[in-house]
Amino acid sequence: MDFVYNVPTNLVFGRGKSKAVGESVARFGKRALIVTGKSTASTGLLESAKGQLEDAHVEFAVYDGVSRNPTTDVVMKGVEEAKYHGADCILALGGGSSIDAAKAIAAMVATGGNILDYMRGNPGGVDVKALPTVAVPTTCGTGSEVNGVSVLTDPATCDKIAMRYVSMVPKASIVDPELMETMPKEVLSAVTYDAMCHIVESYVHLKATPLSDALCEKALDCLSKNIVAVNDDIHDAEALDQVCFASTIAGLTIFSNGTISPHALEHPLSGMKNIVHGRGLAAVAPACFMKCARGSPFKFARVSHALGGKDEHDVDDMMRELAVNIGTFTTLSIEGFSKSDIPELTANVMRTGGSKLTYNPVKLTEKDITEIYEECI
Repeated sequence: MDFVYNVPTNLVFGRGKSKAVGESVARFGKRALIVTGKSTASTGLLESAKGQLEDAHVEFAVYDGVSRNPTTDVVMKGVEEAKYHGADCILALGGGSSIDAAKAIAAMVATGGNILDYMRGNPGGVDVKALPTVAVPTTCGTGSEVNGVSVLTDPATCDKIAMRYVSMVPKASIVDPELMETMPKEVLSAVTYDAMCHIVESYVHLKATPLSDALCEKALDCLSKNIVAVNDDIHDAEALDQVCFASTIAGLTIFSNGTISPHALEHPLSGMKNIVHGRGLAAVAPACFMKCARGSPFKFARVSHALGGKDEHDVDDMMRELAVNIGTFTTLSIEGFSKSDIPELTANVMRTGGSKLTYNPVKLTEKDITEIYEECI
């Protein structure tokens, strides 16, 4: 039994813990760039964070230009803001898009160069550094607060690709379930479905280890027992705490292992049409998992059992039923795609899928990918 597992983030988890934002940031710098979207102003989190930074004698500037499925342009504008204000650390407030953008900004400020090179395998072998980042998530699904992944879209090609570097892992993260209670229903359903996909994909990933298996099984248990309850009532404190916990675990395991075909097939969807990532997963994940089940029958059977099914042969039905039960069921046609889009989608997967296809439990051909998309229309 051989494996290496690195968890470099100082993780603070619990209700009310977001009151420690100021002191946490002060450990890493004296001039912070707050990276966020528009919603944190309306929920009061942004003002709270600003007040805490003032109390901790940390200067700050705010970059609130992040929206869902952030592009490289959004990141580079944030880099300009960070440099203009002389930021020596980053505070990420918001959902996965804000945290992903913040981590990429931190890397580009410290490293320089062409961001597209770092998204496409770093052919120059550059030592990618990053400013220290503190992450405070307001959604429970992406797990971005505990890993070094930033998923970004190149607007010139619509390619949605991940930057993935250990240096980008947040130095500290505060997961406060109370902050999640402001999520709109449609956001909650999408991010919790994303969390379930993270768990399943990292569980059956070909790089899985005994430790990641144990973490995934714990996360699967927590999420499967509480995902419907929290979508029915986000103020169910116990259910929300468990879902936040599961999401955070999943964020760890997708960094140690990775994601597989559902994310490979979803990224062209949200890259091309800017659809909600979790809804894109709801459209393609059931068919992807069914295609993969024979490659890891024991684990897929365990997933099916957790969701109320019989064995690996009905995991697709269980994932569709889950989407229905939490209100995120959709199809490619509902999301605005037609059969005429499938060749372009398939070509994008073959171009950008990378390790998501390499470590899939079943090797998928171009024909397989086309067939999955056709099934999902």
